[in-house]
Amino acid sequence: MGKCLSDSETKRRPDTSIRNIQMAHFASERIMKLAPPSITRHEPSMERQFTNVVSKIAAELAISRTYLYRIFSQTFGMSPRQYLSSLILDNAKFMLLEDHKSIEEVAYNLGYYDVSHFSRQFKRWTGMTPSQYRNKMNL
Repeated sequence: MGKCLSDSETKRRPDTSIRNIQMAHFASERIMKLAPPSITRHEPSMERQFTNVVSKIAAELAISRTYLYRIFSQTFGMSPRQYLSSLILDNAKFMLLEDHKSIEEVAYNLGYYDVSHFSRQFKRWTGMTPSQYRNKMNL
């Protein structure tokens, strides 16, 4: 059988999870503010830059980067990097629906210097190219 928890352990456990959720939400807000648009590219220097952003957020919370990753993943069901990618994808989709912006402009605004790299990444995320997405959504 499982271990019975004392009243003090039972009361502590919900506070800890609420605190973890609060820290994860703080981290998500900070990722949106601290991560520069250029971090979207999947280059080694950009990954280091994102790791530095996460390290800075963990330091602000006075927790380890590993623990931040754990509570973030438990709260949002994805890593901080996956969260940033989902924000980038949402922005890309929104910008693609603006007819006056070319795909090149969208790519550049998201921090990509190569439109073909943006198109490949978008297709990986959605299963369709930016042009296909734009045509499908503008029907």
